[in-house]
Parts: sequence; C-alpha cells; structure tokens
Amino acid sequence: METVLFQQRVDAQGWQHESYGHVNLELLPLRRALGASDQPLTVELPIDGQSLRVGAWRAQVGRATLLLLYSDLEGNPPGLRPLTAQLYGGDLVTRLRQELILGIGGVRMLEALGIHPGVLHLGQSVPW
Repeated sequence: METVLFQQRVDAQGWQHESYGHVNLELLPLRRALGASDQPLTVELPIDGQSLRVGAWRAQVGRATLLLLYSDLEGNPPGLRPLTAQLYGGDLVTRLRQELILGIGGVRMLEALGIHPGVLHLGQSVPW
C-alpha cells in the first residue's frame, strides 16, 4: 500500500515548509490497528451526508502509542478518500472535513480499540 509521505522543516526565520513524496506504508515501522477478528479495524462517521470509513495505523513512539488515521479505503466516496493524504492543503471545507475525521473518527477509533487515554491531543495548527 503506497501513500503520500509528509515531511516538514523549519527555516532560519521560523517558517514551516512542507514537502510530499510517496512511500510504501508496509516498509515503515507501522502496523494496522486490528479488531477482534484480526482484521483491519475501521470506524464510520458522517461527512456531508455520506458515510466515511476510517482506519488507523499504529506506531510506538517511546512509551506512547501514536494512531494515524486514514480514509483511503475501498468503498469510501471518491471525493472523501484522499482527505487524510495531505495536511495543510486544500480549502476550508477540506480542513473542516479533516477536523471531523480527527475529532469524531479519532474518539471512535480509541473507543473501538478499548483505549481510555488520560490525555488526548487532537491538534492540528489552525492556519487562520
């Protein structure tokens, strides 16, 4: 499975610069979040009157588990599939849809995985 890789750097003046490239997710230290039947776990949420399924990749970062949500799933509406492929891009509607995935989808994914965090960070920087 190939996806877009996001990298960022901060220049000497403190401005963030993003770059994107393609990467095979199977080569990264990630594993899919699995459900009870050892199948990739997905949760559903409504966006624009449509149903969107969202999956997650898990990464261990020290003692913390990082969940990376993705919407590029077969069966999802074509216009909604790429929503998690790129941050900081698109218009305000795209940004709002991403926030819905992060907020509603993120909480639903945590519940589905039986994770009850003491602290929950659902942040993206707001460009306006």
